[in-house]
Amino acid sequence: MLLVLSFFAVMANVANTSLRDAVKKRAAVDAERDLPLLHAGVLKFAAARGALPPLEGPGPLKDALYPAYVADEQVFLNLRDRKAYLPNPALSGKTLAQAKKALPPEKAALLYEASPDALGLRRVLVLDGSVRQVYTADWEAFRKAAKLDAAP
Repeated sequence: MLLVLSFFAVMANVANTSLRDAVKKRAAVDAERDLPLLHAGVLKFAAARGALPPLEGPGPLKDALYPAYVADEQVFLNLRDRKAYLPNPALSGKTLAQAKKALPPEKAALLYEASPDALGLRRVLVLDGSVRQVYTADWEAFRKAAKLDAAP
């Protein structure tokens, strides 16, 4: 009987570890999957409306994009910390041309993770569709250069 109970305990631990590993793996690729989908939605919105969507906060962005331009509601949240991706208010309502002139291409952040991951990285969706990783040590300088705290 003890042998049978030990077997089930080991199997339960293996299943639990596998589940935790799967969640961690999904969280690691979350931004790499979600941010490009959000970028596509932003571009579709801009093409249809002539300007970028409202970027004053996660709520106005989601209201503008979901479900017409982004069909999956889950992509607005980062699975790792369950927080919404934060938009850059400095680009809110600008045309693509205005947005490209407002910030240097490598600093033209559309969206970014609210908090760094365990490695000290934040993923940032740039206007050109690329996803940058910014270390905590570099975050303050990047935040200022990207005007992430600017009013629209």
